[in-house]
Amino acid sequence: MGEENSHINSFILAFIIILLFLIAFFSFKISGNIISNERWKFTQKITTENFAAGYEKVLDVDGRVSFDVDGETYFIGLREVNRTFASFETSIEKELILNAGESKKINFNSDGFYDTELILDYIGGNKANIRVIKVSEQISDNELVNEVESEPKTEQEKKSFDKNFWILLVLIILFVLFMKFYIKRSFNRK
Repeated sequence: MGEENSHINSFILAFIIILLFLIAFFSFKISGNIISNERWKFTQKITTENFAAGYEKVLDVDGRVSFDVDGETYFIGLREVNRTFASFETSIEKELILNAGESKKINFNSDGFYDTELILDYIGGNKANIRVIKVSEQISDNELVNEVESEPKTEQEKKSFDKNFWILLVLIILFVLFMKFYIKRSFNRK
């Protein structure tokens, strides 16, 4: 009986350790100023004050910055760097290409006003020096017609988090069922 109890205690301890690890992993993944996403190596959250003043960052490839516009979080990420241009991905555009010294105004929330200006100052190595500035400029009628509406990636990220949550929940349930089966089997050996 003492040996069976030690096996049960070992499994309970293993379960608690795995559960704490998973909670810590998912808590770190979605909290703080650095937000991870499977696709990106890192995300730097820009504060409201820095966004309004203009935020400068040297981004590595697969790095991104995120910021809030009217309560929704959006991002700009660096996908590729070349000697003459850099390719970005934003919450609303799959690919945005800028040459060094160029800028682009972006309307993230589709309200008829540009929200953000992205400036590519220079390119060096595998990095791009960018500035992200909050703006509020009305889009001309010609530019408004050319804008393509799409679902913001913030919704896709929320769906990804929901998917991860359900996977974690299923794994925990399977582990609990395994533990129940193992404990029942251990007691039936008596």
